[in-house]
Amino acid sequence: MELPKGFYNLNATGEIFSQLNYNISVSHQKQQREIEDFRYYLFTKTEGLNVTAKDQSMEVLSSTGTLNNFFSDKTVDLQIGYDFVNNQGFALVQEANNLFVPVRKRLENYDFFASSEIMATNRFSIKPGLRFSAQSKFKNQYASSVGLRYLFDKGLELRGSYGNGFRTPNFSELYSKQIFDGHFFTGNENLIPETSTSYEASIKKFTVFSSGWQLSNTIAGSFLNVDDRIDMAFVRNNPDTGTPEYQYINISKYQMWNFSTMNQIIKDNLTINVGAALIGISQLVDNNKFTSNDQFLYSFNLNASFSYNITKWKTIVSGYYKYNGKSRQFIESGSEYALSEIDPSNWFDASIRKNFFKDQFEVTLGARNIFDVTNVNQTRTSEGAHSSGSNVMLAYGRSYFLKLAYNLNL
Repeated sequence: MELPKGFYNLNATGEIFSQLNYNISVSHQKQQREIEDFRYYLFTKTEGLNVTAKDQSMEVLSSTGTLNNFFSDKTVDLQIGYDFVNNQGFALVQEANNLFVPVRKRLENYDFFASSEIMATNRFSIKPGLRFSAQSKFKNQYASSVGLRYLFDKGLELRGSYGNGFRTPNFSELYSKQIFDGHFFTGNENLIPETSTSYEASIKKFTVFSSGWQLSNTIAGSFLNVDDRIDMAFVRNNPDTGTPEYQYINISKYQMWNFSTMNQIIKDNLTINVGAALIGISQLVDNNKFTSNDQFLYSFNLNASFSYNITKWKTIVSGYYKYNGKSRQFIESGSEYALSEIDPSNWFDASIRKNFFKDQFEVTLGARNIFDVTNVNQTRTSEGAHSSGSNVMLAYGRSYFLKLAYNLNL
């Protein structure tokens, strides 16, 4: 029996042995994209010779289960579980001479994981985790993590974590092909999974003042390193046609530093959030003709939001602001990776939400992109005797929205 296209999910929860809690779900998802070719007759404004064919499809059978509450002692918590995924993919890939060839491949992974929280003392806790993934296409993969938390006096909290993980290539990166006049882009069945290592530390302070003001401050830093990064890259010029050929391969190293702060102020019905981040990214890109500089490129971002609840009118006024600072990135030119700069931009949204009829009817009126930002300038997008820039589109401009919601309370 074949299930029709759509999404189906079955979930079961309960208790066994009068203590252990289980949660098991099984789902089936089937999606399909079809293309239709036809001849259109202008004189009669009708279609003819219609032919419909399946272009892409994906059928996924998956199951997830967890089991926890092993110990009556609340200082130790343990959860074990599994993730099973069976993915059947299909695509018509475009070979040379505009020839379409069907590709059917099945990707499976069977994961088992365990996580725990150990309250070593009233102030100090440890959260270790481990995952094992048995793969049908790749070597078996492992991931692990550990998180630490220590509570000091006067609302001060210190956290640290370490983790290593992986990302397996998707169907497109493995099997896609687009080959036609002057274009050659293909997947690569020989790709191996990306692997990553991450470190993070943060300190948080929560303060309550006698006046009723509440203040929360967080400072955090993190570092991410990715090996065998998957990217589309130049591999050769076709010896017969001279067409440049590109393919997904494991070539790049990627590193990122992130220093951020988040601050929140609460007083009665007013909430204000202000955050900032300094991000540095180093990416080594090699297209087999020339290599980028692996220096760290930094950018600064700022965000803020507010909300005020006018209880008498059952109305909430809120706003959100984001500043994207000047950023730099390497772009491919004719003979090198050139360093391009993208100008800063600002974004601001605001809305008013009001409830009616004992909070059953909700009306929200708002505006997005109030500053009407559409494009920002990027330098060195066209290299030659005189380098020039171009505009990068960010949005279509200012927009307005009205949302109506009614709670039936069934």
